[in-house]
Amino acid sequence: MRFSKLEKNTSGQESILPYKMKKNNIHFKCFVILLSLFLASCSILGSSRERGIAAVQPPPEAPLLAEVLMHLQLDYVEPEKLDPESLLQGALTELGRMIPEVTVVPELQDKTLGPVLNISFKTEKTLLPVSKIAGLYDLHIALQMLMKRLLEMNPQLTQLKIEQMFVRGILNQLDAYSVFLPQEIYNEFNINIGGQFAGVGLVVGTRDDQLTVIAPMDGSPAALAGMKPLDRIVAVDGEKTEHMTLDEILHRLRGNIGTPVTLSVLRKGHAKALQFKLLREDIQVESVETYDLSSSKQTVSYVRIKNFQIDTSRELKNKLGSLNMVDGVILDLRNNPGGLLEEAIRVSDLFLPGKKRIVSTKGTVVSSVHDAKQFFAAEHLLNIPLVLLINRGSASAAEIVAAALKQNERAIVIGEQSFGKGTVQTLWDLKDGSGLKLTIGEYLTPSGRSIHNIGVMPNLRLIPVTVPELKNGETELGRQEIFTTEKRFGLLSDFDAENRVNDLDQLSISYLSHTPILNEESKIIDNNLKIEKLKADIFVKTAEQLLSQWNPKNINSVIQKIYREAEQKESEIITEALSKHGIDWSLNPFIKSATPEMLILTWSAEMISTDLLRVKVNLQNSGKIDAQRLIAVTRASNGILDSLEFPIGKLVSEENTSRTIDVKIPAGMMEEQEPVEILLFDHNLKKLKSVRRQLHFSPKRNHSFWLTMKIFDNGRFGSRGNGDGRVQTGETIALTFKIENKSKSTVPELLLKLRGTEGALRINRGKLLLKNLEPHKRQKDYFLFKSLMDSGTLGKISLEMVDIK
Repeated sequence: MRFSKLEKNTSGQESILPYKMKKNNIHFKCFVILLSLFLASCSILGSSRERGIAAVQPPPEAPLLAEVLMHLQLDYVEPEKLDPESLLQGALTELGRMIPEVTVVPELQDKTLGPVLNISFKTEKTLLPVSKIAGLYDLHIALQMLMKRLLEMNPQLTQLKIEQMFVRGILNQLDAYSVFLPQEIYNEFNINIGGQFAGVGLVVGTRDDQLTVIAPMDGSPAALAGMKPLDRIVAVDGEKTEHMTLDEILHRLRGNIGTPVTLSVLRKGHAKALQFKLLREDIQVESVETYDLSSSKQTVSYVRIKNFQIDTSRELKNKLGSLNMVDGVILDLRNNPGGLLEEAIRVSDLFLPGKKRIVSTKGTVVSSVHDAKQFFAAEHLLNIPLVLLINRGSASAAEIVAAALKQNERAIVIGEQSFGKGTVQTLWDLKDGSGLKLTIGEYLTPSGRSIHNIGVMPNLRLIPVTVPELKNGETELGRQEIFTTEKRFGLLSDFDAENRVNDLDQLSISYLSHTPILNEESKIIDNNLKIEKLKADIFVKTAEQLLSQWNPKNINSVIQKIYREAEQKESEIITEALSKHGIDWSLNPFIKSATPEMLILTWSAEMISTDLLRVKVNLQNSGKIDAQRLIAVTRASNGILDSLEFPIGKLVSEENTSRTIDVKIPAGMMEEQEPVEILLFDHNLKKLKSVRRQLHFSPKRNHSFWLTMKIFDNGRFGSRGNGDGRVQTGETIALTFKIENKSKSTVPELLLKLRGTEGALRINRGKLLLKNLEPHKRQKDYFLFKSLMDSGTLGKISLEMVDIK
């Protein structure tokens, strides 16, 4: 069984994720026209048929669909999700997404005709009677009959394509980790678990229906460019990911070595999408690396496991073979996206005494218990002091190891709360050469708990905070400084994480995190420089301090001592950084906490230009005592307005103060009304006040267009071909169009982008900017693309129209 490796999804391992991204944050003003291009014809769908109610006839076989439904029936972890009507709707939704000309509406409660599928294709409509859909067998029969009707209506469709659409749609109704892998992607996946793949080196997955980075692979193009865990990828080469399936996204991330791919990324703390242009590489992955961090005081070995692939445990054991003389080991699982379940168990077994619980799995067909058996360990590995590092990029198999070593009190865990992926997937080879990755169970930690969407909480938590740095020549700033969303505070970066454990007794150290220089890692080639960088890492420094004072009989006291020392030191660093902005962040523990009654909170927001919103927070202390470390923060469903921080710091009695942030508002990103709440917290992060308002923005433009297209292959418009008006291999095709603005307002700028999504197509002229499209006025232009030689596959291109003003 393979563990859900949300890893190398762009790399070839797996892809999954959570971080609660609020829905409807971003609205792109565009629509997509899918043009199905066939080698011998350019029609979008075949000829029309007569309308009417067809008699039920024996449907064609659908072996792929039957095979997938069989696995769902026998193996899926949550049988209650296998509602046949819901799965039918998923299949029909995917069909409509892939073939916009076809609409199928199920009318399963029609008392006159009985259950029917109402099919619309262009101007043609027909009713398809089906049996009552009470189970997966009935669903199979209904979809078979629908497939037969679609093949009659459009002979240029293929049975396999329709079956794959149905399968993808059905799996979309289940969970983010159950996916259909087309043959090409499945073949790459099987190669990649061996530790080699071509791509950009991102481990991605879906969290709350958003494509999210779990971790960039160390040394990969994505890592060197500065991509981070929890980055949300909203577009690949300009194509939005919100309407793509996971395998479609992965297909776009992969490509030939040396070819570029551009990712548009939303990151917390940034008002607009960041652009990363990456070059695909052939990435060789060694899953284990070690460094000697010994000093005159102690001998420490640093071991990093990048991911859990075939033979990771053997590689680790070999590199740990000579560690019987060291004072301690730092095991780094940060940004480890997971991998093979078996390897996670074997790595845990290296450090645990026999019969200690590692993990258990629970599901309809997979329920097992895995205890340490000491098959792999050497005696000296059982007693070496061990500190384990995790962060938000530690997921899946990495969390199994972290939980096993922590809950068995074999290691002290330092870092951030981990990702929270606690389900088990397995892979099946399907008869057509494709693959099915299906969630068949969940895993439980030694304590019997699930960590899915929760994660592993470290013994000592490190929380990064950010303070804008002053530019060269700037002096200390006053309290009326106006910040922008590019220059903002991040003091509560991990405070509001949803679905996370909130433990008041949790030992947490906030530390000042410096934004890394892009491509900084590319400069670290020398091994000594790498060791210097590790020793400057607060995670590693804290682990070294813990190992230097290691006392297994009283380890909790050691952790408390390390916590107190580090917390005071890091607090002083943060206070000094804030003082440069005129913010007094000092804390007197003997002063009483502020009360809500003594504080008067107001705020305002105004558009100071067409794309700039100024948010101002005002606070007055009407009490008799000073308030300390006050901070206001926004809460909003729109990500642009969410988590804006206004640090107040110390506010003495009878004092007024204000903080201002200018927020850039990209076109088309705001609803007409956006609810925003500002909350005020004290130094204990206790909520003191909140004020909620509705912000009003200009209504979005809703456009409607009339569009007609024509193909040329006779030399006109730069085309080249035999002049028969059909797309054939080797031809350069001109796709001309006329477009009319059918809406009531002028469109200042309309961007048209033509992209090849399937088949061997090369776009030669695919991006056009049309200006000042007045109501009921037409403009015309053309695209150019080439159908490459030796391409025998169905080609498909998409036309995206984006209002960029």
